[in-house]
Amino acid sequence: MTASQLTLTYDGLILQKPVLENFDAYLEFWETQKTDTENTTHILTIEEIWSRFLKFIGHWSIYGYGSFLVYNEISTQIVGEVGIARYVRGINKDLDTYPEVFWRTCPKERGQSISKRAMTIVLDWATKQTKLNRINAIIGASNIASLRIAEHLNFQQFGSGIYKGTNVDFFKINIQ
Repeated sequence: MTASQLTLTYDGLILQKPVLENFDAYLEFWETQKTDTENTTHILTIEEIWSRFLKFIGHWSIYGYGSFLVYNEISTQIVGEVGIARYVRGINKDLDTYPEVFWRTCPKERGQSISKRAMTIVLDWATKQTKLNRINAIIGASNIASLRIAEHLNFQQFGSGIYKGTNVDFFKINIQ
């Protein structure tokens, strides 16, 4: 299977590598984030959403990994976004050395373990299909739901800091 055809399915979820034709659905997914009362990050503009979308398509071309759009088996709407990305944040050398995982679920879909299940699929895929040996995560110190997901996935905390004015914790997991 080539990267352009990459679709992972398991446990009622369908994860697909984004392609240009997904942008309208991706934009709709980010529109749902405007109703998110639990997440205090700023609301993305359409320009920022477009840049993010293209950034993750580029990740696949450069690194062979990137974001996955998450669907449940009964919906054509995107219910989440998960994946692995290379960030250079400049707040911790160890954090910048390895790629990071990320996850986000539609507010109305929370409580169904979508991010946890989807990230389990992504980490299994990364173990089998990439040469990565370690992956990091950065999570807001007050984001209890994401901290629980990281714990479930066996990430270990290795530091903390401040990112864009928010207290964050750094986590790592060794795969391979």
